[in-house]
Order: sequence, then structure tokens, then C-alpha cells
Amino acid sequence: MTLNSDYICNCGKFLYVDGKDSEYCLDRDCKNHKDLSLLRDRTEEAEKAFNQKMAKIKIKASLFSRNLLNFLFTRQDLLLSGLLIEGKMQIEDYLYISFLINLLSGSNLTGRESRIDKMDKFLEEGHEIYLAYMFFQDMLEKNYVLAETSSKKMNPLRLKYLEEMNRQKLEYGLVTEKTKDDAFFYEDLNFRSLGNIEFELGMDLEKYFQRFFQLMIQIGLLTKTNYYISKIYNREFSKYSICGLLSLFFSAKTFNSLNRISKKELRLVLEKMDFSEEEVKKFFKFLLGGSNQIPFALEDGDDIVYGKSNLFIIALKFMGVLPELSMIVKGKISAGLVFEEKVRAVLKKKGYIVPFKNGFKLFKESLEYDLIAISIADKKIVVGESKYHDLPPSGFSAKNLAKIKLEDPNSGEKGICSRQKERGREISNNLKRLQEKCKEKGINIELKEFEVVPIAVFKFTPLLKEYDCVRTTSFKKLENFEI
Repeated sequence: MTLNSDYICNCGKFLYVDGKDSEYCLDRDCKNHKDLSLLRDRTEEAEKAFNQKMAKIKIKASLFSRNLLNFLFTRQDLLLSGLLIEGKMQIEDYLYISFLINLLSGSNLTGRESRIDKMDKFLEEGHEIYLAYMFFQDMLEKNYVLAETSSKKMNPLRLKYLEEMNRQKLEYGLVTEKTKDDAFFYEDLNFRSLGNIEFELGMDLEKYFQRFFQLMIQIGLLTKTNYYISKIYNREFSKYSICGLLSLFFSAKTFNSLNRISKKELRLVLEKMDFSEEEVKKFFKFLLGGSNQIPFALEDGDDIVYGKSNLFIIALKFMGVLPELSMIVKGKISAGLVFEEKVRAVLKKKGYIVPFKNGFKLFKESLEYDLIAISIADKKIVVGESKYHDLPPSGFSAKNLAKIKLEDPNSGEKGICSRQKERGREISNNLKRLQEKCKEKGINIELKEFEVVPIAVFKFTPLLKEYDCVRTTSFKKLENFEI
């Protein structure tokens, strides 16, 4: 089968690029790209160096009182307030502070230092170590590799598709300083699909919280940035976990500083909400975290200290994937229908006749079609498939990318293209039937001599440009896409 891609070598392996965007294939037997003299696995070396630096951070942190954790929690909460208010925030800052909270939450902070300027300096000094660790995580995921090129220098090579993977995070408002003005290309689409439902007493809360569909996706992506981040946020949860978080959120007095509640009072609140003794214990474990889990609140003697924004965001994270509700799935289905409308609108703008407003079938038992677009001038029938797909967090890794984005039987690009080829073949064999269906919509066109062109339109840049004689494009490039 024909496979055409800007990101995959002719041998079938992923392409990597250096700082000058020169392309490399990591397969030693591949003759299509520049040779690499040597590939080195430096992960063990990098981990050892990082552990030494981490030990130094802990020693520095031991000079501080537990106010250091309160300080970090406050900073984290301020960042999340920005996500709630503006819909976007600096991803590196949040992940760095989460990294420090997880690192220090089990440490014995018995020092006396609690001055804000000293804590600011500690925060600044640790940032370089965090960046080194995140690069190490990318090495584990094979998003970066260290290779000796023909110049005999060890160069970090970046997965060529990594930039497109990160563009998805940008779209959901998880931005860097360099890219913060480019976020939210699909924002109107996401919110058009859901509407803006105001809170009312006695209303169906599922409908109210569905409006936070985008935030649910944002925090899901953010807390699964890599294996390490995913691991520290992951834990068992239930609807009781979410109810407990929301109870703390609604009872909190302020967004501007940390809130405090005694363990005894929290226990009474949970019991009034019909939590069993077992559910109360589970909630405390969920809230405070276990071994190598980031705490969502801090334990301070007989009290629980927490940030209001943080608990709301965490509630949304788990609410979005709660099996009983599946809010993210429902939101994406709604947004996907709007996405189809947008694709039809672009094709109309390009001069195509789009006979059907919704998906349809030629026959009762035939294949289903997202859209048909007809160009009388070019004598072409476009059989289009609209895919409002986000890359799942586990796909942000060269180790998993092919399995998820190419080979997955439901959402993989190869399967999507093969099914489109089948749709194109069915249309080609039933042009008379399509002509009749068009006539039912008041469109009289003789289609006998028309060429059938199957395409697939994705939300983000696909890995494949063409597969099995089916071409692909992103929605952003559809307007200038030559069919």
C-alpha cells in the first residue's frame, strides 16, 4: 500500500531532526537519510546525575519550615486561577511546581527559614534541574535521542512530529511564553457544541458541569504530560472523591489564599453527605496522596490546608473520566458534529456543492458517510471523513505513537484511510443511486463521468499525507488543500 508522510521515513521508521531541521532515520540499515555514526542510550547516566541533583534540592529544602509547601501550594493555586479565569496558563510553571510539591511532600521540613524572598530564590534555583529532568523524561519516551552525527558531535535529535504533538497542547491553552498568542484555534467550535448553561438550584448538574468540557481536557493533558507526571497524579477514585472535592471547593472562603479545615470538621461534612466510614478513609487517602503521589491538599497537624482553584480543577480532571458520566466523551461527540459542519462550510467556500447537511447512507445496509461534496467544474465527487480526534496523553511518546495514531483499529490513520477507500469504491459503483439521492435534495446532476476522490480531514496535522490511495489533511490546511 502507498504510504506518503513528512514524518515517517520510506523504511517505515519515524524521522528525527537536529537543531537545523536536517532529517535522520534511526534505522542503521536505512539508506534514505544521513548516516548516524553512533546512537547512545544515556538514560541511566542522565538518571544518576539527576538523582544526585535531586538530593541536593532536598538538602536545601531542609533549611525551610513547612511554610515552603504552603508557599508552593499557593503558587500552584494562583496558576490554576489563571486557567479558570483566562482559560490558559504556562505549562512549564505548573509542572515545575507540581514536581517540587511531589518531591518535598514526604520530606522532613524542620528548618526555620520561612522568608518569601528566600523561598522565591529556592524556586528559581531548582528550575534548571526540573528542565533537565523533563528532557530525561523525553529521552525515556524516545521523543529525543542522543546521537553522534557525521560531525562526530553528540547531538540531541528530536522526533520530527513532536512539534505537531505539542500543538495540541497549545490548542487547549497549555502554552509557553513563545506560543501563548497562538492558542485556541478551535475554541469557538468547542464551546458552540456545548452552550453556556448557568447554574440554578435543583438543575441537572451533569448539564452544568458539561460546560467545563475544555477544562476537563486541559487538566487531563496537563496531568499526563509524561509517564512521571501521570504517575504522581494517578490514583483510585469514585463519585465520592469528586463530591468530597466539590464540597471543599464550595465551602472555601477565598481564591486568594489557602483555605483550612480541621480533619474532624471535614469528617463530619462527609458523613452528612452519606459517606460510609470506608468512603471517608478512601477520600482522605485520595486527597492527601500516598507514596509517590502528589497531594491535592496538605496535612498540617489536625487540619487540612488546600487551594480552592486546585481542588476544582482536580475535581474536573476526575469528573471528565468518571465511568458513570463520560463527560469528555459526550463533549467530543457534540464537538465532532460541529466539526463536520465546519468541514462542509469550507468545501462550500471552495465552490463545491454539498447536498447533505448530515451523515447519510446510500442504502439501508450500506456504509455511512460524513459528507459528500461535488465539483461540477472539475467533475469530482469528494467523499470526506471528518475526524475530530485528539491524541490521547499516552500517545505523546514516540514509543506509543505508531500503535495509537497509525495502527489503532478504530482511530488509527491507516484504518481510517482504508475505510475511506472502501467508501469511495461504494460510491463509484453506485453513482446512479447517489444521483437519485441528490435529486431528492433538489440537485439534478449527471454523475456518470465524475471522478470519486476519498479524503480524510483531521483536527490536527496527520502523520500520513496519503495511505492506500486516500489523501489526508488537517482542517487548518483544508482551504488550500488541492483535491
